[in-house]
Parts: sequence; structure tokens; C-alpha cells
Amino acid sequence: MKKIKITWLLPACLLFSNYFYGQAFGDGKNLVSFGFGLPPTSLIPETYNQNNSLITYAFNNYGTIVLKFEHGVQQYFSLGLNLEYSGSSVKYQYTDGINTYDATGNSSQFGLFGRINGHYPIGEQLDLYGGFGLGYSYIVDNTNNPNTNVFGQNILLQKATFFNFDYQVTIGARYMIKPHVGLFLELGHATTNAQLGLVLGI
Repeated sequence: MKKIKITWLLPACLLFSNYFYGQAFGDGKNLVSFGFGLPPTSLIPETYNQNNSLITYAFNNYGTIVLKFEHGVQQYFSLGLNLEYSGSSVKYQYTDGINTYDATGNSSQFGLFGRINGHYPIGEQLDLYGGFGLGYSYIVDNTNNPNTNVFGQNILLQKATFFNFDYQVTIGARYMIKPHVGLFLELGHATTNAQLGLVLGI
């Protein structure tokens, strides 16, 4: 009778252990996520393209790259850091009626945010979560314009920097394809409206 109880109890303990420690998220779990933001942040305003004196206009948006790290401090909570980068550039040609000018501009944004997330893991593969973050974004704008009074602005070889305090409020889902590899999708108020990418458990 004791042997029967032991043989029944051992698999039950293993199942119990797998349920709590084999989930998509848990206490002590470390996750690194690499993703891309959509829609890409447009750092250069479209007002460049709203003047009749333009001859050519080319705008390039390099998108938003996101790198995240999370550490589970409890079964349902984590602390983490988000690193974010966005970049865009513009190149255009315009005339003042006499001369033709070539002008360029580029802009970059770097963000660093501390995060706290609440998690609701469902089995070994799916993790639903929501979080709040606080941090700073650093923006660098460069313009190179041979005409110092184009569009009523003096922007010859001008460089401007901005250091802004910001916050994030998002919800997301993480699906682990394998125990240490998965995909994530996150929506809400952040550098971009939506982020998606790859998750690695380390």
C-alpha cells in the first residue's frame, strides 16, 4: 500500500512543480527582449514638405529599436529596463526664385526607462502583462541649410538637443515558442504605439 502511495505521489509532485516553475514567467526569471516599434517615430516634422518652393523632397525613417531586460522579483511581478532608439533624416532641394539650395536634416532619439510590470502567466507558454515606466528621452536634431532665412527660420548648421522626462503605460503578451525563446507584442503609450519582437530567457 505504501509503495502504491509513493508511486502515485511522485508524479503528482512533479506535475505540481512543473505548473509553478515551468510557466512562461515566474520568480527569478530573466528575460531579454529585442523588438521594433510601429509606427516609426517621425522625429522630423512634415512642415519641411509644406512649402511651394520645394523642388525635391526625400524623407527616411529608420524606425524605433527597443531592447528590454526584465527580472522576476515575484511570481506575478518584475522590474526591468528599456533602452530605445529612433532615427530619421530628410534631404530636400528648394529655390528662393533666384538660387537653388540643397539642405539636409537628421534627428535621433535615445530613451532609457525603468519599468515595473505585473504578470499573469498561463501555463508554460503564454504570459499576459501590463506595466508602467518612468525615464528620460534625449533628442538630437541637426540641420544643414545654406539659406539662413528659409521658411522664416534661421537654421544654418544648427544643432539642437532636448532632454525630456517621460512615462510609459502598456499592456502586452508574450508567447514562448520554446522554453527559452519566444515572441512578444506590446501596446500602449510608449515611444511608439506598438512594439513587437523576440524574447530570450536567460
